[in-house]
Amino acid sequence: MKYLVVIWAISVLLISCGIGKKEIEVYHITNKSSYPLTIKSFLDGDLDNRINIPVEGIWESQELDVTNGGKRSGNGIFILDLGEPDSVLVVFDESKILTYNSRATQPRHLLNFSGNYEITTSENKTIFTYIFTNMDYDNAELISNQ
Repeated sequence: MKYLVVIWAISVLLISCGIGKKEIEVYHITNKSSYPLTIKSFLDGDLDNRINIPVEGIWESQELDVTNGGKRSGNGIFILDLGEPDSVLVVFDESKILTYNSRATQPRHLLNFSGNYEITTSENKTIFTYIFTNMDYDNAELISNQ
């Protein structure tokens, strides 16, 4: 009986410490600019994937279980639904473009996970949000064939 009480006490302690609790991460990209945008990811120079986000739209990744060291990419959302690209193009209204690559050093950078995503946490879920604004549109380059 004494051993049963000890086992029960250890079980309660482990459960209260969060052992066995599932940890989830979700990535959002929000378009707060005045223009629809398309994000194209490239791997070794080939188009790997594409997502479209309307004005005021939000793209949401699949949930990533990181409970026991699940893989989170240094590139944030892209390991989930866009692969793990070496470059990404963000096209605003088919007229302006931002280019990001994995070696770029600009401070505001979609592929630079650190410091560029807003982070919201709840009991077992963390949401990382990257927000495109009109400032991003203003900093984009005109597409040359326009």
